Amino acid sequence: MGMPGSRVTIPSPACPICGAGCRTVQVCSANYPAYLMPLPPTLASEAVRAPLELVACGDCGHIYVAAPDLQLQGLIYETCYTHYLQDAEESHHPHYRKPFIQFVSSLAAANVFPRGRWLEIGCSTGEQVPFFRTIAEDYTGVDPSFRIEQARSRFPAARFIRGYFPQAVPGEWFDVVGAQFLLELTADPGARLRAVFERCTSYAVLLVQVPDAVSYLNDGLPIYWAHEHLQYFQRPQLELLLRRQGFDPISWADAGPSLICAARRTSAPATQEGWTERDPLAAARQHARLFRNRPNLPIGAVAFYGVGPLLYWVLQDFPPSQNIAVIVDNPSYHGWAVPSYGYGILCPSAELLESFLDVALTLNRIYRHSVLTTLQDFAVPIRVHIAAGDQWEVLNIGAQAEEGST
Repeated sequence: MGMPGSRVTIPSPACPICGAGCRTVQVCSANYPAYLMPLPPTLASEAVRAPLELVACGDCGHIYVAAPDLQLQGLIYETCYTHYLQDAEESHHPHYRKPFIQFVSSLAAANVFPRGRWLEIGCSTGEQVPFFRTIAEDYTGVDPSFRIEQARSRFPAARFIRGYFPQAVPGEWFDVVGAQFLLELTADPGARLRAVFERCTSYAVLLVQVPDAVSYLNDGLPIYWAHEHLQYFQRPQLELLLRRQGFDPISWADAGPSLICAARRTSAPATQEGWTERDPLAAARQHARLFRNRPNLPIGAVAFYGVGPLLYWVLQDFPPSQNIAVIVDNPSYHGWAVPSYGYGILCPSAELLESFLDVALTLNRIYRHSVLTTLQDFAVPIRVHIAAGDQWEVLNIGAQAEEGST
């Protein structure tokens, strides 16, 4: 997984949302790991680092990567994503998949969708296929990775095409198109939606789900800065993008860690006239402050619980030679390692926790309750550090629980 020989980038003179050319750098790291999820030890030790620079549009406030490294993106998806396990994890279901299913089910009950041809772009291993097929008369899944072969073997009666949209479905039109956690990985989301517009029947419905860039700001958590995340959506900017590409939002799911929207195809794309965001750069400034003002590491022997974007936020300047343990509560990661650092990933146990006085939670906030319950059950006296902006909140648990928290 070596560094590409030369940097090949996509020039981006204009904002991918509104088309404006005024932008400012908000987040910049000269040496950020290329991939942030667990990998087999050999790949993890060879994981490269590369510059990561996020900019913000001065007109609409959208946060994005202005010039993605094409070779690095290829490396991430062709090599690293082979080992990506998250889309099949049940721990994701209540926070990401369940809200989507509830939202779509309510729309189906209201007869919002035509029971015609459904297309899922980026179907991966087919986790959503059983649900979609309860609503769709005709389902097609498209994905460029080998993971679609798992979907094909699991659901032989469904139609799967390994390839890229729209080339994989030439001359075909669809009544409903689903794109979950796709637009944030796309260098030009406008072009992607234009292609969807051209493959949709009149008044077709588009279902979109993307991470919400501001959902964690109130907790002081910059949760998903990563090289593969090229767009950092907020609701006003996503709505503007949809309208400019010919889709009129008709319903939004309740607020949560992701934005979920149903939008109907219109006769023609709209303009951005009427844009009224009073301070479009407010969220961008918050992200910039978080990136610069991360909390100092707790003093003493520290075990980090959780591998992912939050861990790398904390470890940006942490010397790789420092002896720490990274613990992940997902048994499927046992024996794997942290990319670029090479730390082995262990399963939590009472014996392991007895070696540490401090445990820093470096995982998504939606998993905190279950992880704290797990740690409490070990009955080991430890201090749990929870990131909150530029400081740590400390909670004494285990045998120290009666002492309270600080």
